[in-house]
Amino acid sequence: MMKQFTKISIISVIIASLVIASFPAAALTKEGGQDLSPSSTGIGIDEAKNRIVDFDGNSKNLNSLDFKYHGSIKFPYGEVYDFSEGKNRYYVNKENGDIEFAYFSDARSSSHRVHIDKQQAKNNAEIFAKEKYKTFITRNMELTESTLIDHGAGGQEYAFVWSEKINGVSTLNKIYITVDSDNGKIISYLAKERETKINLEPNVRQSDAVRAALEQFGNLKDSRTDAYLSLACPEPDVQQLVWIVKVNAAPVDGLVQGGQVVVDAQNGKIILFNPFN
Repeated sequence: MMKQFTKISIISVIIASLVIASFPAAALTKEGGQDLSPSSTGIGIDEAKNRIVDFDGNSKNLNSLDFKYHGSIKFPYGEVYDFSEGKNRYYVNKENGDIEFAYFSDARSSSHRVHIDKQQAKNNAEIFAKEKYKTFITRNMELTESTLIDHGAGGQEYAFVWSEKINGVSTLNKIYITVDSDNGKIISYLAKERETKINLEPNVRQSDAVRAALEQFGNLKDSRTDAYLSLACPEPDVQQLVWIVKVNAAPVDGLVQGGQVVVDAQNGKIILFNPFN
């Protein structure tokens, strides 16, 4: 029988495992976060608005009815101010003023065509990342995901993920950018920059983590696994080294088999079990 483990923030898992294709929708509904009143520490709301203006590189009427403040949200990795301008959305880090999430509604094409290739989309995303993520050049940022996502009636978009690697470990410093497949415009930008505060040497070997992951499933046939080390942030101010194990196996009765398992890299405990079905 398969076990279920859910004692970790869904947003933390999304960031840790890079399975963040649906983050914009989650962000707009504040999934995984809690509404909070502005805190006395960090930057103020007016300064946060100015950071959005600087980020977009154009003048905005901050007093217009389209520009709205929706409160603050506290995630395990920190607290953000939540703003919207029309259908666009912005999260501003309360401590340092970084724009950690931006969603540009008007960047989506209504044609739903794949008009530009992946290389051009990547070039557009990388230019944007270098412009907005201030330490992109100085950190060892590696492209870890690049894919074309088909939302059916919702259209198609390219998704690119860069992750800082330290001794082969994916840190919390990540950038996720989606690009419209028709016009090449940036649809969303999600970025985190955090100091690594824990030892990145695992006590659990990769083979043992894979074995523990496979034990969470029933009898899989022709299983294939991919495992890598990553930092996770299960709760505020807590960092955790984990093995992220992706499992794929032969379909059964037309159903895809496999999923993702997050294993504590220090004690081998299962943190999250997320099967495909």
